[in-house]
Amino acid sequence: MTIRSLEGAGAMIEPCSQLKAWARALIDRRLRDFEEKRAKALEHPHDPEALHDVRTRARRLRAALEDLHDLIPEANHWLRVLKRLGRRTGAARDNDVLLERVEGYASRTRGATRAGFERMAERLRGRRRRLAERAIAAIKRCELAHDHEGERQP
Repeated sequence: MTIRSLEGAGAMIEPCSQLKAWARALIDRRLRDFEEKRAKALEHPHDPEALHDVRTRARRLRAALEDLHDLIPEANHWLRVLKRLGRRTGAARDNDVLLERVEGYASRTRGATRAGFERMAERLRGRRRRLAERAIAAIKRCELAHDHEGERQP
């Protein structure tokens, strides 16, 4: 339920300061967690798990912002930025998942089947390098904490 659903008789019910403080604290925790995983992904740009972690934390932050957007002034801007990040990193993650499966299949087969899976895995590794560069560029541009510090308000 969002705050807008609390409207009554045409007038918006003003959320209390405690509710606003609680919402800010929750978003700040999610933001710190996201920024920690973002920094790790930037330090380890070729680590598929680092990409997965930053995408997971971005989804959690997005979910909280969607629920609490009436209480967080930056919410709409941050939601746009996080959705863009999801779109720009999705192909790299999809490729990582497929590569992991193909490598698993290769390890359980023999002969020509194994060789086919190994060729496919090699192509996916090459594709991963290109997609990872795009994903890291998107992660670099996603500076929500910078916005939060008041240096670049929406």
